[in-house]
Amino acid sequence: MGFIILHNRQSAESRAFVASASGQGHTIIEWYTDSQAVAQYLADHPGMYPSAFPSVVIRRPDVEVPESTHEVTGEVIPAHVVPAHWDLVRCPSSLEELADLHDPYYGLTLDEAKALKRDEAKAAMDSYIAAIQPEYGQYSMATWDVQAAEAEALLAGTITEAQCPGLAQLVAGRVASGGADLTITEQAERIRANRAAWRSIGLYVEGQRNGYMDRIQAAQDVAAVQSIAVAYTLPPQGA
Repeated sequence: MGFIILHNRQSAESRAFVASASGQGHTIIEWYTDSQAVAQYLADHPGMYPSAFPSVVIRRPDVEVPESTHEVTGEVIPAHVVPAHWDLVRCPSSLEELADLHDPYYGLTLDEAKALKRDEAKAAMDSYIAAIQPEYGQYSMATWDVQAAEAEALLAGTITEAQCPGLAQLVAGRVASGGADLTITEQAERIRANRAAWRSIGLYVEGQRNGYMDRIQAAQDVAAVQSIAVAYTLPPQGA
């Protein structure tokens, strides 16, 4: 669950902030035109009126405040904990400024927390897979099934090299750009090996995602859900 952004379209600063936040799953309320959304917001957050725009509603976690001395009276203020609470941040410079202040799980029900963590696990897997395949573009990946079909048929002996127009073009293009001069069969063997390696990585990462889903499902409270740290890794060498 993202931030609640209270917006005034008449403010250039507010328009710029909203533009930077668009498409990121945040709730944007136009304060002076969206009366229904404003009414619902005030019902959920009584008394939290914006005094400037943009204003952003965040969930602050528990904060430990160390012992201090009042600068005017000299009174010693004991160390204490400010409990988790909703807060209204007026005119933040960026979303990044708010990230360390925001506890996305505060105030959620257990089911809401689980849904949020599931989304986190899915998004983290997509980002991880995208990061480990940087050399391949969308078009390249779209040809993989065609390459694999010819390669497997050739290596199984059901077709000959002469019946592999796709692999022939792949080999010709490789040579044209100064790459290795492979035979069509050698190219097929490389395709099989690469496909097997990617399949192994994909299954291992998907297995990790399934494991996170199991842990999320088993969690008994919001704190347990929030404590699940999602981090994907490659299979161990030799696995």
